[in-house]
Amino acid sequence: MSSVYRSKMRHVTRTALGIVFSLTALVTTQTTTADALTWGAARQSTSFLSYSLAVGRVGATASWNRSSRIARSELSSLKRCMGNPASCSSRGLRIWAETVNQLASIPAARRLAAVNSAINKVGRYRSDAAVYGVPDYWASPVEFFTNGGDCEDFALAKYWTLKALGARSEDMRVVVVKIRSSSEGHALLQVGRSNGAHLMDNRTNAVSRAAVDRRYAPIYAVSNAGSWLYVAAN
Repeated sequence: MSSVYRSKMRHVTRTALGIVFSLTALVTTQTTTADALTWGAARQSTSFLSYSLAVGRVGATASWNRSSRIARSELSSLKRCMGNPASCSSRGLRIWAETVNQLASIPAARRLAAVNSAINKVGRYRSDAAVYGVPDYWASPVEFFTNGGDCEDFALAKYWTLKALGARSEDMRVVVVKIRSSSEGHALLQVGRSNGAHLMDNRTNAVSRAAVDRRYAPIYAVSNAGSWLYVAAN
């Protein structure tokens, strides 16, 4: 992991944590309306609840909005490309179409693992500084399949690939987390809600359950369905 990327994620983590700490009192008095998600605790054989509080904006809202606008347009191009490969307007779009076509035949029960593994294999990990010359950039799917990307770009590619396969925005979130073992920032895709949620991660092809995963502490999340901040319940 590059020093530029570590610096970027440390800044994101500090900013988000400052907002989270200021909202802790509010969340703990309104837990009946918060969406409870179980995450593994730092101590072995212990767990705690993290409550997600819907908010208007988070640190990545502007990046999400820009990437999402492009991705929605690319979805229309994807459908044409899947039906007629000659209409694919770029190499990245063609790779995405081929990937979605292959995944469409996978049974629903195995689809999350298949999408996670396929995009981890197809995608190339590259820092935003190396690709775009800036410390933080949220790529659209075609940009990712063309240039590669970092952790949030893998998560975004999985989000839009699942959308192309029929998943609902309400069931997915790109979650920015802290890696417990190193305190570094990271991003991944959460699919599902509460104790049934699963995590899709570019660091592993295995899809894990959020309820028992001990690697990460959630900070904030975004999707087309909204934005959320996380705080521990205790």
